[in-house]
Amino acid sequence: MRRLGDYAKIWGIGAAILQCTGTIVHAQSIIGLVGGQEETSNHPAYAALITSYGLPINLLQGSSGLPTEGVITSVAINLEGDGLIGGYYNSDIPYAAIVGADGTVTNLTGLPSQGIINAVAMNQLSIGLIGGRELNIGGAYGALIGADGSVSALTGDLPSNGLTYSVAINDSGVGLIGGVDLSNDTPFAGQVNAGVVSALTGGPLPSLGQINQVAINNSQIGLVAGIDVSTDPITGYAAQVSDAGVATNIFSGTSIPTADFLSIAINQQGDGIIGGFNTSSNAPYIARVASDLTVVTIPSSALPSTGSIKSVAINDQGVGLVGGVYFNPSSFGYAAFISADGSVDNIDLTAFASSSINSVAINNAGVGLIGGVVNSAGNSAFAALIAPNGTVTELPRGAGLLATSGTIQSVALNNNALEEVNPRSIGPYSSAINTQLAAIRVLETRLTTENRLSASEKSSEIAWLAQANDDLPRHGRTKESKYSLWAAPFGNYVHLESQKSIPAFTNKIAGVLAAFDYHTPDFLLGGGLGYAFNYLHYADGFGHGKIQEEMACLYGSYRWDHVWMNGVMWGGIYQFHNERHFLSFLTSTAYTHGAILSPHFEIAATFAIGDNNTCFIEPFAMADWTNSWQSHYQERGASGFNVVIDSQYASLLQSEAGLRLYETMHYCWGRCLFEEKLSYINQAPFHIEDTTAFFVGSASAFPVATGSSKVQNLGGAKLCCSFLPKDPTRLNGMINLEGLFGSSYQSYLVSLQIGKNF
Repeated sequence: MRRLGDYAKIWGIGAAILQCTGTIVHAQSIIGLVGGQEETSNHPAYAALITSYGLPINLLQGSSGLPTEGVITSVAINLEGDGLIGGYYNSDIPYAAIVGADGTVTNLTGLPSQGIINAVAMNQLSIGLIGGRELNIGGAYGALIGADGSVSALTGDLPSNGLTYSVAINDSGVGLIGGVDLSNDTPFAGQVNAGVVSALTGGPLPSLGQINQVAINNSQIGLVAGIDVSTDPITGYAAQVSDAGVATNIFSGTSIPTADFLSIAINQQGDGIIGGFNTSSNAPYIARVASDLTVVTIPSSALPSTGSIKSVAINDQGVGLVGGVYFNPSSFGYAAFISADGSVDNIDLTAFASSSINSVAINNAGVGLIGGVVNSAGNSAFAALIAPNGTVTELPRGAGLLATSGTIQSVALNNNALEEVNPRSIGPYSSAINTQLAAIRVLETRLTTENRLSASEKSSEIAWLAQANDDLPRHGRTKESKYSLWAAPFGNYVHLESQKSIPAFTNKIAGVLAAFDYHTPDFLLGGGLGYAFNYLHYADGFGHGKIQEEMACLYGSYRWDHVWMNGVMWGGIYQFHNERHFLSFLTSTAYTHGAILSPHFEIAATFAIGDNNTCFIEPFAMADWTNSWQSHYQERGASGFNVVIDSQYASLLQSEAGLRLYETMHYCWGRCLFEEKLSYINQAPFHIEDTTAFFVGSASAFPVATGSSKVQNLGGAKLCCSFLPKDPTRLNGMINLEGLFGSSYQSYLVSLQIGKNF
């Protein structure tokens, strides 16, 4: 147990995590901050930002950065990546600085001329709170740090001869502060409002002891924990603090544990967790504290026989994470999940021989982060992700952070550290529907061409065609050619810009559609089969996927004098394989399947332009309602951060209206039929909203988006050319180019067609 007043050895080791409220991180971002000291001749202070790629950005040292001789004892970071660091240099000069997400260090001025900063905290508004000791007057020290870097020393109930061990601040700017009054070795704790410290009232503090850690949530309910050395044997002290600053002892009478409470945490529901060690047996101590002050002590049989819990964290689902060290017989890092019912799931850290877990954090999805030191690796700092099923994934070591010769005293990690393993979105977004839409447009081109031939069969073109064939053609065919067999390979490129939590992504689609038609003078019936492959690429290295779709369709059209309409019923199945990349070195894969059903309807009116019936104009309107049913989705991967999503249903209604122009060009070998189209397209998604996802082995749920709910308003343009020989029994062909354009959506389609009448 550390001695009272031995402040030079009190190097706060903490972790902070902010619960998930942000958007998904696609590019490299700041997820954490570490601080300590390098083991070089001058022993410079050391700090580094940790990126989402698991790599460090070492902060500069010298006149515009960290002290060239000193220690960073405590760090904090918020969701935006803004950080706060504190410590000392030249043995007795306090040091604190704001760290920007770009690595800029802004050293704070207005600190005491002598002293030490033991603890720092920062809220979502980048308002900070620091605490330590002011040596020139011997008093406990605390200060509010403005977002602009201003330093305002706390006033009020602070010991004139004391030491601050811990500080906490919530998003309303209300804080807690705790430590020891060195004049009489008594603990002190107070609530901080507008820069003024008010000593806690209510349950009395121990007559001898200290407050080791404080915590507060956004409801202004706090917890404080420490030690009471006035008793024999020594006991722990813990209290709940109301929004009015009234403390209520959690333990009393014979229920007070013989322990030193080193760490305490609270969630937004007011439930807490306490960690430390038993002062009689040197065994780890863990207890859960409900908001109604019901205490559940974790049985010693579920914990190591000897050791200490140095850091605890708890999420809003009530799942706790603890970390520390145990001796068996040498020191090994220890970590465990503590469920809401008090059960313990020990995490296997035997790979980290001679180590210590100094900091832990957990998010609402049950994903944990741990940080500490591996002494067997030359005092190398390490950090690791802990999946809800207990799988440990160490962040890669490299130049800078994890290869630094020295000691990491403090680690802070924000929730963005977990945004890429706790994803805000999971594909394939609208990609399965896009695959179907590409095939729909290929068939639509076939049907408009057939209507064009029907519209011209009684025109002057018939006489021209009859010169090449004694039989009167229908639809450009002989009397006997009532059937057609055709095939159309196609390719489609679709790009959609990022939409809220959906990243930008592209679809590269290649497929083929083959069909058989039956013709009469007034209507057409047909059926076809198709296959398409869709390669998905998610922006910023988020991953990629592959969709294979098999489809079938039944279609028909009917024509009056000027008006015609067609209808199609599509059905198909698809198989989806996805790879999700996160933290640049982890991958989870998934395989699922689904089904597509898509009815189509179109109506158009065709009118000849001029007297020769070789040019036509055609206003039209059509709609496609594409429905997708995707089966249960479950990822697999060595990291353990594998997402599970229940089956999903989504649909998209695509409405289109516009104008087509047709022209006919005659050549010695046959005809070219040209089609141009300009249109307006509206794509309206339905049943696309955030759904609930889980990590494998976790009961904690989190929301993910599976598609964009944004309505797309698009412009469409098309150019198509059909090649029809004079002899209708010969092969005919077609080439088609089509584009759809919007502010955040682009699609480019090219298709070929070859067919034969018989």
